[in-house]
Amino acid sequence: MDGSRAVAVDRRNSKAKWEEAMQYKPKSLGALHIALGGLPGRMRIEVEPGIAVSAKTVGELRKVTSWPENLVITTPQERHSESTVKVSKASIATHYPPRR
Repeated sequence: MDGSRAVAVDRRNSKAKWEEAMQYKPKSLGALHIALGGLPGRMRIEVEPGIAVSAKTVGELRKVTSWPENLVITTPQERHSESTVKVSKASIATHYPPRR
């Protein structure tokens, strides 16, 4: 197998792992704690540029004192400390006002 083909296989496997990841849009600190559930405290956090979250690990993220409603966390299926949780801005509205 040549090197370029091996890289393509690796990229597909990596993409497949993130496709299996779960996205949560916690509206409160309690909801954030539920979404972080059984994740290890040492698991790293990747924060999208421009977001004011200083936590570097899940343990630090559990200690935040406020959580904006427009942020989304993406958690991996694997619960290993080598995995990462991504914090990003919500890209679409998930709550619509009631019709009158």
